[in-house]
Amino acid sequence: MQRNKHGDPARRGFLKFAATVPGIAAALPFLLRAGEAVAQKMSKKAAKYQPNPKDGQRCDNCQFWIPPEGDGPGGCKVVEGEIAPEAWCVLYAPKG
Repeated sequence: MQRNKHGDPARRGFLKFAATVPGIAAALPFLLRAGEAVAQKMSKKAAKYQPNPKDGQRCDNCQFWIPPEGDGPGGCKVVEGEIAPEAWCVLYAPKG
């Protein structure tokens, strides 16, 4: 039987490794959520936000647009604050 450098059979080492994979997989969503919580949005000034569209580009056609809930304002995944649907910024990325 083949042995690894620690003297355990290679199969036993593999099984120990394989046993840790489900634990890592289970923790992954929590680690990803923690990363999202740390991420910060860019200020309107830094994004060069303007209340008017530019060359037909509008926030409500951007992949980062967050539609309003009810009568509330819209939002953005990457720019902070209330976002007007007809506004524009340098981070505009068409939905696709």
